[in-house]
Parts: sequence; structure tokens; C-alpha cells
Amino acid sequence: MDISVINPTKQLSDYLLEEVSKGDIEGVKRLLERGQNQNEVMNANGCRPLHIAAHKGDVKMLSLLLESRPDLEVKSHLLKITPLHSAINTRSIACVRLLLDAGADFEAENDIGERPLHVAIQRGDVEIVKILLQYGADARAPAPVFWQSEVPRLPHELASMLEQPKRDLMLRALDSVE
Repeated sequence: MDISVINPTKQLSDYLLEEVSKGDIEGVKRLLERGQNQNEVMNANGCRPLHIAAHKGDVKMLSLLLESRPDLEVKSHLLKITPLHSAINTRSIACVRLLLDAGADFEAENDIGERPLHVAIQRGDVEIVKILLQYGADARAPAPVFWQSEVPRLPHELASMLEQPKRDLMLRALDSVE
């Protein structure tokens, strides 16, 4: 992106979102150098640049954005997810690690009370579950109460609903912290 030809009718924040979405590292660097605050930028769903980079699994972009120490706990307007939830939703192990290393809250809840561990278990992602447990996620934290009383609440109960072989792998990972 050539910053010298910025369209005057377009917000600088729109450019940052576009450049993050396109994966244009140099364009994002230039915008951040010009003082664009990524914490003040969001799309129509309330997703910030960190959400977008994490959702895309763009490790280089996420690393660049993390250099300016953004708010790691910012939640989208839609679903109230953090960038860590976004990375878990798209099974981006590298982005999950980056966010956790930067200090992301592994116990943050989305709009229905799901923590990152609950999301990873529901997605059947054993590797991300192991990572979250290594960082200290609570293997006994109850999942939110849904409208059905028979919906499982504890991580072990959620894991027991998975298909084999993931069920056994997930249960072993959860048992390893008890």
C-alpha cells in the first residue's frame, strides 16, 4: 500500500483493517508508524486487527500487531470473543501460543460464558487443549448453562461427547492436570 496516495474520503482506520485482512505487513507497519491506534479500530462486528489476524492464522501479522502492546482482552461486539477465542475457533496453534505468550487471558469468557478451553474441547482440538492446560487453564471450570439441562457442563463431560479417537486423547489431556 502506498501511503502517499491515501484516499481523503476514507478513514485511516479503514486502511488498517484492509491491510491486516490482506496480510500486508509493510502497509500495516506504515500505518502503525503514522500513529494509527489498533485498539481504536474495528470492523462492523467489532473485531479489532488482532481478531482478524488471529482468525486468519496470520502469525507474522499477529506478531507485528503484538509489538505495539494492544489490548489482548478486547472483545468483539458480535459474540464477545477475544483474539484468543478467534485463534482457537480457526485452530491456529501458532497464534494461540503467540497470544498466550503475550499474556492473553486463558480464562476469558465469550458472550455465553465459554472459556477458551471449552471452545477448544468443543472443536476437538487436543493440541490446543494441551497448550491451554500448560498455561494454567482450569480443567474443572464449568461450561455455561445452556437452555437444555442435559448439556454437559464440565470439560470432562464435553470431551466425552467427542468421536473416537479424539475423545480418549482429550480425556487423557484433561486427566494429566488433575
